[in-house]
Amino acid sequence: TGVKAHDIGLIKLPLAAPTNEAINVVQLPPKNFSIAEANGKDLVIIGWGVVTGHREEVMSSPKLMEGKTHIIENSQCIESFPYIGRTNFCISGKRRDKTCMGDSGGPVLLDGYQIGIISYGHTYCDIGMPAVCVNIGGYLEWITSVTGVRFDSS
Repeated sequence: TGVKAHDIGLIKLPLAAPTNEAINVVQLPPKNFSIAEANGKDLVIIGWGVVTGHREEVMSSPKLMEGKTHIIENSQCIESFPYIGRTNFCISGKRRDKTCMGDSGGPVLLDGYQIGIISYGHTYCDIGMPAVCVNIGGYLEWITSVTGVRFDSS
């Protein structure tokens, strides 16, 4: 069908990860979170993706980058990606705040909560082109079943 669904994974660490000023535990949204709550709000994307180059010659960022983006309607996204799964949402940044190769797997944050995972986008990372993300809210029950971590209902 062309749908790239369930682009999410969990890794079980043998020991608790150390936390410090640079490393912290991600906050997932409450179990009653709806992606519609993010409409019209600034989202933060973070990644090591390509920042320079054009098509044949590309260079990933030497440092972790951050940008602002926002949700766009799936109807807009379908113009670029005809198969958007029901557990996906689309984002598009203004100016140079965009995703690119190497950003996949990175977080999409709303008010400090990770609401999404960058999944895929356009090969050439043109400004204004959408990217498809995994809606973490659609996987909270699965995350609980695998990890035993329970999420609050607020």
